[in-house]
Amino acid sequence: MARYRFWLYKKDRKGRPIDKAILKIAEEIGPDLAPYGQKEVDGESTSNGMLQSAVEAASQATQNSTIENPPGYLTSVYKRIVDKFLARKKRFVPADDSFLEVLANTEGSESFEDAIHDRLLVEKIRRAMDPDNATDLPMEIAGILHAGDC
Repeated sequence: MARYRFWLYKKDRKGRPIDKAILKIAEEIGPDLAPYGQKEVDGESTSNGMLQSAVEAASQATQNSTIENPPGYLTSVYKRIVDKFLARKKRFVPADDSFLEVLANTEGSESFEDAIHDRLLVEKIRRAMDPDNATDLPMEIAGILHAGDC
């Protein structure tokens, strides 16, 4: 399997030039950083965007002070960005169209916030259970989800 080659821009999002030394270091160590969190990250383009953000942050840091270990700094920033992305992704609970339609068409019932809170609570309970029992969780009996949403 070939290693992914990152594509990095020479300017940041505001159009300012990126420090050439940081850009060179990123091109050298980028392929070694790619495997970090790769299984959980959505794809190579997402990883590329995160490395670009790390490069921009490191470049900005070089303008304010001297970085003693640029490869280590860039690695640290990249890993922090990936970790934040994964933490945010963990908190996200998808709601399919049928669930949202039921919410919108329900009259005189609980608020949207309560229904979404209940859905999050069920997902949290489901994740805490062992996989064999989680599939047997009778959510439609609890009235939180409609039959067929499980």
